[in-house]
Amino acid sequence: IQVGFYDTLQGAVEIDHDIDGLWLLDVYAVNGNTIELYEPRTDTSYYLEGYQRNTFDYDQVFYENIHYFLQEYEAWEKTFTSVEGALNEFDDENFLQFFSGGSSDTFRSSVDGTGTPISQLVWDYEGNYTVYDVPGDESLKTLTLDYDYLGDDYFELYVIDDGTIELYHPDSGTIYEFGGQGYLQFLKSKSGKGTQARKRVKRTLPKMHVKRQRK
Repeated sequence: IQVGFYDTLQGAVEIDHDIDGLWLLDVYAVNGNTIELYEPRTDTSYYLEGYQRNTFDYDQVFYENIHYFLQEYEAWEKTFTSVEGALNEFDDENFLQFFSGGSSDTFRSSVDGTGTPISQLVWDYEGNYTVYDVPGDESLKTLTLDYDYLGDDYFELYVIDDGTIELYHPDSGTIYEFGGQGYLQFLKSKSGKGTQARKRVKRTLPKMHVKRQRK
């Protein structure tokens, strides 16, 4: 999403941000792929590391921000269920919604038929969810959904693209794909309120010591 404009000057860059306003930053080369942006008014330096487009790992950006990625859509609609896998209760869930609030992260689920407009969804269940890092496997995240009647349903969580996730259910061997519906923009403001009145902060995910089961 566009958040403003910039212009390069001699040894400086001028940034006009939609929310943060006008900033004039001095630019210094630190090494071959790192620059320092210095803001004299606050005596603050920002260091940016550069990458080549053809070698940059875009997938890793999603994985490092997976908690917020799940919240960037009003709902996730099931688009695929693998033939392989044992029947289980989660087969009936066609929509998921993730959001933050209070002391825990919350999800909602719906068994309404695929194709149901978001505004008409009936959310049948609400519970807590947790996203985990897996030590030694940076491209794997795990997800637990706390169902009162099922306990913690455990999934391996994969990002297919910027609007599709895959949930692999190790207990049944079933693969599910969900597509994002209703994109939500996150914009930080001085008051901490963005487009959806939510503020992003750097989060450290808990760790789950498991081995990848998805083949």
